[in-house]
Amino acid sequence: MSSTRFLHLVPAETAAETLMGMAVRLPEEMIPLEEVCGRVLAKPVVLQECSVSPNEILDEDISSEEVVLEEGTILSARETGILAALGIDPVPVVRRPRIGVISTGNELVPPASKVMTGQIRDANSTLLISYLRDFGAVPVFYGIVPDVAEQLTETLRHAAEECDLVVISGGSSKDERDVTAGVIAKLGSVRIHGVSVAPGKPLIIGTAKDTPVIGLPGNPASVYMITQVFVTPMLRKMTGETAAERVVRAVLSMSFPSERGREDLVRVKFCPDGSVKPCLGKSGLLNTLVHSDGYLRVPAGVDGYEAGEEVEVHLW
Repeated sequence: MSSTRFLHLVPAETAAETLMGMAVRLPEEMIPLEEVCGRVLAKPVVLQECSVSPNEILDEDISSEEVVLEEGTILSARETGILAALGIDPVPVVRRPRIGVISTGNELVPPASKVMTGQIRDANSTLLISYLRDFGAVPVFYGIVPDVAEQLTETLRHAAEECDLVVISGGSSKDERDVTAGVIAKLGSVRIHGVSVAPGKPLIIGTAKDTPVIGLPGNPASVYMITQVFVTPMLRKMTGETAAERVVRAVLSMSFPSERGREDLVRVKFCPDGSVKPCLGKSGLLNTLVHSDGYLRVPAGVDGYEAGEEVEVHLW
């Protein structure tokens, strides 16, 4: 199967809106209080619904009808103390999203393998699985699949039947060996293939067996950036999580250019004086990712920023 050509490059906002439109809130489940840390509260906790006097455990100024914990709260040890004092056990939480992870590429081998000529270690699956676990999702790894349409079709079909979302790394560019878009189209539809953003231009958004599928670039650093920018908001909608992205303002310590016509995601690092500087280097370099504190979003209509300008820094 030859590769599916880019349909056309869409703005980053269009890609984000498409993904958010595909995200469906997951059902709730009841779990023991001792297991709720890191889970998302599915319903608000209202004091009047609990068998306890307000003055017994909380501030005496709190109304008996006040919402103590909001729906969408990520539960930590602090919240579990309140839940315990109010006698709420088990606790209604949102089911963890099951995310299928597939790595594609004839050249890929597992991280522990000895690398032979023409091979590279599969860093993407480890990165994605770790990222998803940090978020609170349940990653399901379906292995490394070669650039063979028939094998990828069967793997994707299996993943789509079992998961709430499937993420495929690699196989999203125009190279004739890259078959991901064609396989997604065979099992469902390709809604977007190509986004005006760097890194991440060959992003694929589609469905397979009615399950959302995201095709990520093969470069690990690009995978992390695109997952942070596009996948995480989708996961938040699926879980109802209300935690906001951490964004701060800082002054640039140096100027840097940007290409008009696309949105650039530029990794930055904080300086001792509180200013930020871009982590210069190729967008695919993992070391610039490791040594960065966050990133800037440079709009498509801007050709760069000047030293001294105040910018928004999206923290990791």
